[in-house]
Amino acid sequence: MFDTAQAVLAAYADRIRRVSGEAELAPGIRALPLPGHTPGHMGVLIADASERLLIWGDIVHS
Repeated sequence: MFDTAQAVLAAYADRIRRVSGEAELAPGIRALPLPGHTPGHMGVLIADASERLLIWGDIVHS
């Protein structure tokens, strides 16, 4: 699995912006740390006025 993750990161290296902790990715879109079963587990919160959508899952694992 580690080799696969490294290959994916290498293929997209020029388009990856690494973030640590909570970070704004774009207006209304935030990365949220969601520590859990794997290192780097995160979620993305999309918000517009009172509407919110939280998407969570492991990233770059397949």
